[in-house]
Amino acid sequence: TARAGDAVLMHACCHNPSGADYSLEQGAAIAAVVARKGITPLIDLAYQGLGLGLEEDAAGIRLVLAAAEDGLLAYSCDKNFGLYRDRVGALYTLTRDAATL
Repeated sequence: TARAGDAVLMHACCHNPSGADYSLEQGAAIAAVVARKGITPLIDLAYQGLGLGLEEDAAGIRLVLAAAEDGLLAYSCDKNFGLYRDRVGALYTLTRDAATL
């Protein structure tokens, strides 16, 4: 069970290997748990735009990040760019308190 301050790994969309996606309602429910428990989401977003669309694939994750005090987003672009061996991406750190960085 995750406690306040724990980081929890989540997939954003097009879960590998299942291909499953959370609905917007499920994303809102996850966001509520993140806010209530004070956990830090660590989100793996590797397939944005390859599921339902750029905006749709990120909608639930935006809710989760908006609910969190802090969050980490690992954003991979190698699938989107067709550069599978080059590992193109970024790690974003989000916080409500810049002093915590």
